[in-house]
Amino acid sequence: MLASAVACPIAASLAGCYWLASYQDLTSGLGQGGDAEGDAFKEGGDVLVEAGPFCPVDAGPLVYCMDFDGVDASILGLGTSQASATIVSGVYVSPPSSLFVRLYGQASSGAYGVSFPFEPTTSTLQFDVSSPVLGQWVTLLSISLYEDSTNTARTLNVVVSPEGVFQVQEYFALEDGGSEQNGHTAVPLDGGAEAGAWHHVVLSLTVDDAQQKYLSGLTVDGQVLENDQPLGLSWAQGNAQLGVGVTYGGGGGPQFYFDNIRADFAL
Repeated sequence: MLASAVACPIAASLAGCYWLASYQDLTSGLGQGGDAEGDAFKEGGDVLVEAGPFCPVDAGPLVYCMDFDGVDASILGLGTSQASATIVSGVYVSPPSSLFVRLYGQASSGAYGVSFPFEPTTSTLQFDVSSPVLGQWVTLLSISLYEDSTNTARTLNVVVSPEGVFQVQEYFALEDGGSEQNGHTAVPLDGGAEAGAWHHVVLSLTVDDAQQKYLSGLTVDGQVLENDQPLGLSWAQGNAQLGVGVTYGGGGGPQFYFDNIRADFAL
């Protein structure tokens, strides 16, 4: 079982359905004519631009989307440790690009973070992932809730085994430098996991202090691996953060492509 925490730079604080702009976008006359759907925004020092077809404008104010198309990787704030991470063309679910991460050693990572200025009661994170080379325990994308009063980051991870079995993991990074973790039951995919195949993953997290509801869910390729699973650790609401990419790798060798990241939140 892997332990992991998102220790990558925070890319943006998003108040709506935006994605990070590429340098080309920022110099191509966006916003000319005063059309709100084409304007470039600047919030907290990060330049954002309205999302395209993958995340339509009417998706709502509590949605984050990224399909890596037309995006300069340097704007994402990718952080790497014993790994490489970049946007590549030619391998994708939605053309033409995806995020590619290659791991080279123990305790490796290649990911970026996105933080939000709200405390959701429900969070749903979905993404497409392909791994032509696996062979190690790897922690993929995550939803974190950060509680300021206790300096505690509570994280729900998607973990994949060396054999391609997906699993949910709870991981807490505590104020004193310690940690707690709880791995859920791993359920193999029907028909097994084929190397290099694309999988659509949906991770859900419900943390509602008022209703005392603390639940998780995981679906892969339409197969429900867990649904409204009671969480094993002591959760509490906090500001939402996403970890996108490989947030922890157990060794060198694995390679991953990521596409069509979407997170939906409800307050």
